[in-house]
Amino acid sequence: MRIAVCGKNPVNAYSGGRYYAWMMSEALASCGHEVTVWTDNVPVFLDDFSELPAHDSINLHCSPRFEELPEGPFDVVVLVPHMGWPVDFFAKTISMAKDNKAKLALLNFESPNWFNELSPEYRDPALWDPWLETSSVADMVLSLAKESTRYARDFYTNTSSSTLFRDCYPSVNSLVADQVGQVPREKQIICITRFARGHAHKGGGNLVEAIGPAMAGYELAVIVGTGNVDQEMENALREKAAQFDVGVRFLYKLSDQDKFREIKRSSLMLFLSHFEGFGYPPVEAQYCDVPCITYDLPVLREVSGEGLIYVQPGDTEALQENIREVLSGECRPSVDLSEHIASVAKFESYVVRIDAIFQELGSLAVK
Repeated sequence: MRIAVCGKNPVNAYSGGRYYAWMMSEALASCGHEVTVWTDNVPVFLDDFSELPAHDSINLHCSPRFEELPEGPFDVVVLVPHMGWPVDFFAKTISMAKDNKAKLALLNFESPNWFNELSPEYRDPALWDPWLETSSVADMVLSLAKESTRYARDFYTNTSSSTLFRDCYPSVNSLVADQVGQVPREKQIICITRFARGHAHKGGGNLVEAIGPAMAGYELAVIVGTGNVDQEMENALREKAAQFDVGVRFLYKLSDQDKFREIKRSSLMLFLSHFEGFGYPPVEAQYCDVPCITYDLPVLREVSGEGLIYVQPGDTEALQENIREVLSGECRPSVDLSEHIASVAKFESYVVRIDAIFQELGSLAVK
């Protein structure tokens, strides 16, 4: 099939949703589909995928304001949504699908009924209005997990009776992780999070509460996914860390190779997010055989099951006790982490999953 994947990419900034959309493009191209990515900026992570088997076959069509449409014809158009400017991107993508008599798929990273149920920071559901309008003409709403689909069915109520609701776990960049190879384990605790305004649900502020006596002599390596750490938060982290002889290191804009190297040299990952549409870091930790302590979210249990160590959000005492038990060797998941998560994490497995869904979409009659 000829597939157009359409979505915004921020300039020199990382986004998990954009990363997922590109991973999907790589997987579909690996199946032999002709894939065009229509975007406004070259993805900052583009080179991280250079070793994937069909990388060079993807047609990257950049148009700064989505003014220049990619050349079709297309059988399937995938709309990768965002919030905010440019709003006319949605109408242009829908029109492109209609003009090409193509099937239209809406990627659903999260819906507001789900987000606002779990996040400590409320978001106006009106931010999702363009997503909702797109769903009314979509042939498929594609989510990243069954938990997401459950909420999507309750939110996207204006879909056609024939609209498919499907979900597909993405893989991690397992080829790069494998290339990194074995890395000696060090006294490092890693956390991948955000501190930017509007991202309180990512739990960056909870890191201060996690630091305690069990971490003495360790270094806390914080990979900052988006934005920077404001000075007040940085001071609070460093002050608390100094009380317990804990080092702190902030890392920005890492390549996938550097990210997996940092994960593999760690003794523990902390993932203190209050809301996730999927949650890449815990899957990456397991694939690298690194124990991961997370807040107890249904979507993380769905994806990883007994491969993670769960604590209730806000339970500082349980969090610090679990950190102590992992670092002392008293506690570790009962499964072989890398083997347990392989069916989700490996790129080759994802290729099979996503192709089956797109083949089903392609077989639908045109509305």
